Formats: sequence, C-alpha cells, structure tokens
Amino acid sequence: MNAARDARSPVRPGIVWGSLLVLVVAASLAIYYKTHHDSSSNAPTVSNTFAASQPTTLPPPPDTTISAPPTTAVTQTTTLVEINHSVTLSDVAYAVDDMECHVTQLGTTYAGISAPQGAQWCLVKLSMTNVGGSPTDASVGETAFDPTGDKFSIDENATLYVSESFGYDPINPGVTVQNVIPFQLSMSDTLVTLQLSSGSSGSADIPLT
Repeated sequence: MNAARDARSPVRPGIVWGSLLVLVVAASLAIYYKTHHDSSSNAPTVSNTFAASQPTTLPPPPDTTISAPPTTAVTQTTTLVEINHSVTLSDVAYAVDDMECHVTQLGTTYAGISAPQGAQWCLVKLSMTNVGGSPTDASVGETAFDPTGDKFSIDENATLYVSESFGYDPINPGVTVQNVIPFQLSMSDTLVTLQLSSGSSGSADIPLT
C-alpha cells in the first residue's frame, strides 16, 4: 500500500495551463520593456537651439519725417520814430509809443505777407491805460492821416501778424495793455496823425511826428 502512495499523482491540466499563461505574460512584458527601453535610448536628442539663439535685431525703419522748411526772417530797412504823445478819452489814456514805417514784410518768408509793389506798412504802437476806478472797454476806432489829409484805415489782414490783441477785453484800473496798429500806404507817403474815435466820448487826434 505504501508503494501505491509513493506513485506520482497525475498533473492536473489547469495548473499546467495556468503556469504557461504566467510565463507567456512575463515574457511579453519583458519583450515590451526591452523594446521600449531600447527605442527610448536610441531616440535622437533634439537641442532647443531656437530658444538658445540670440534674438534677431532688426534695422531701424527709415526716417520718413517730413521736416518743415526753416523759418527765415526777412531783412528789411525800416524807420522807427519815437513819439510819446497821448490823449485821454473817458477813463482810458491812449499813448502812441512809436511808429515804424517802410515795413514791406510781416511774419516770415513761409508764414507771412508782403506789401504790394511800391507799398509799405506803418506800424503804430499804442498803449492804453485805465485811469478810472472800474473796468472799462478801451476799444476805439483808429484812423490815420497823411500830410495832405488823405485818410487811411487799418489793414485787417496785417493785424493777424502784428496785433497783440484781437478785440479789447475790459481793462482793470491801473492796468496798461499794448497793441500794434498796421496801416498800408504808398512807399512815398507818410502818416502824421492818428485819430481815435469813441462813440460815447467823441474823438481825439494824436500827432505821429
């Protein structure tokens, strides 16, 4: 009976197939790992040369700025007469400081005007002082006369280049403002009188000599 017990028991088929399946799976995993590892080791190394490269410096764009022509002052020979005559109308004292004649160019070559051939401007500098006790309007009518009595009005176009006040604001007591009054006349003529006219205060003449 002991001999019969020592005889080998037959191997069960399930155990055999299970063992074979474990071996196949292990072999497959080993092959997959080896293949994946080799492909990873043999993969080419790509360096990020683009990121390491220096930034490209572009040349500056061409200068397309259009420069304005230079401002050129016009050389001319003028005559300046010191006058210092004054009159008072209402609460404003008007004084002619000087008169500059034989002016043929106002402004500059590129931003100005020229007198017609044979003509000139006489520029009368007028100071206005409030001698009263309250703000007052200093605007008056201005007319010039030559030695023969011919009458000259202000050159409105020329006031854009010489006038220091475009319309008179009320002047406070004790304050003096100045303005330049342009008259256009023949180059051979001259001005001898400035007449100031105020609707409420009448008129007054100031000698220009």
